Amino acid sequence: MSALEAVAGTAVRPLETHANWTAADVADSCAWTYRLNVDEIAELEAALAVARSHTHEVLDVDKDRFPLPTLAPVLAQLADELINGRGFCRISALPYDFRGEQSKGSDPFYRVPVFTEHGDRLFVRYIRPYIEASQRHPDAPRLSDKQRAAMDAYDALIYDPDNRVEMTFAPGDMQFVNNYHVLHGRNAYQDDPATGRVRWLKRLWLATEILGPQDRPQRYQSAGATQHWSARRTRAGT
Repeated sequence: MSALEAVAGTAVRPLETHANWTAADVADSCAWTYRLNVDEIAELEAALAVARSHTHEVLDVDKDRFPLPTLAPVLAQLADELINGRGFCRISALPYDFRGEQSKGSDPFYRVPVFTEHGDRLFVRYIRPYIEASQRHPDAPRLSDKQRAAMDAYDALIYDPDNRVEMTFAPGDMQFVNNYHVLHGRNAYQDDPATGRVRWLKRLWLATEILGPQDRPQRYQSAGATQHWSARRTRAGT
């Protein structure tokens, strides 16, 4: 029996229904935005001072070196919303200032299913430009007409205004997205240095204690991926 036949014979069941929202469901940004107050900002700045007294390497900062006695329960609730709720949120009023990853000998492309069922969870990995770009490599599997038609159908759902939410960032905003089942992207933007309109975004991949290693498919916790990012540790600014 082929893998396709095995999938076709599997009973279909709903997964991640808590993230099955429409644009109308999340139209009120106050429902998914947490705005820090003065005391919470002071707590963050104090925690940052503690962390800097120990290390300037961001990946060496743990809970003991970044104490948040008041904010920790709030962040725990937001983390639960990312994993067991709508899958995204925004923190506002953060203090701010303006200051070829291919391994040697490996294939210039990788294989991963768009949808993976693991336990009672659904894991999604879909970046169509990456999929299309793989076709420039002669050794990459060729996309069939049926696969392209499936992507077209999925794109129609993704770009339907009823199935997405647009979020405008202000300085000091931080967006959190569950990378496993909420697709996300950015609109095109043209910097204008002459007027000071320059977009600066910092992206981080964060783990949560709510979702343990056993809760993720093997391909999402492979040693190779861990080694890849460990070799590219980012040093914090001073």
